[in-house]
Amino acid sequence: MEAIDNILFILSNRLRRRIIELLSEEPRYLFQLSKELGDVASQPAILKHLRELEEHGIVESYEESSVGSRKPRKYYRLRNSFHISICVGDQAFRLVGTELTGKKPRISDDTLRLVRDGERIVDEVERLPFGDAVKLAAGVMDDIDRALSELERATAFLLWLRQSILRALRRQG
Repeated sequence: MEAIDNILFILSNRLRRRIIELLSEEPRYLFQLSKELGDVASQPAILKHLRELEEHGIVESYEESSVGSRKPRKYYRLRNSFHISICVGDQAFRLVGTELTGKKPRISDDTLRLVRDGERIVDEVERLPFGDAVKLAAGVMDDIDRALSELERATAFLLWLRQSILRALRRQG
């Protein structure tokens, strides 16, 4: 949970979110970021946030020589890829962080059944006597939690797939 708290802290700042968004497109050096964010932040402010992003392990930096310059440029890029899912609502709080992975998920028949028959299950819980409704709901809640975990893994895979396809296109172009 500490990792999620760390990420939520980082994402709580609009400028840091914008920096992350820009770095998700491609690595950039400070001057490039300053040009893109100059209307909302000064270069020292951007550098302060880049250092904070590095300290929290979201961003890493590396140096690369530049054409026509003796000094190498310091580039910043995202360190890893992750997905956060947050649900806040009546009778619902769920906060899950998942690293993007190329591991193919398995979607079980039980998960597909829940998606297909969910409304019917709610109707059944509403019409059963309370004791029977509690028994049915208890069993279904475990199935729902398993299905949510499966779907989180599927989401992480699909986001990884999207990212991988875009990277392949960028390498070709």
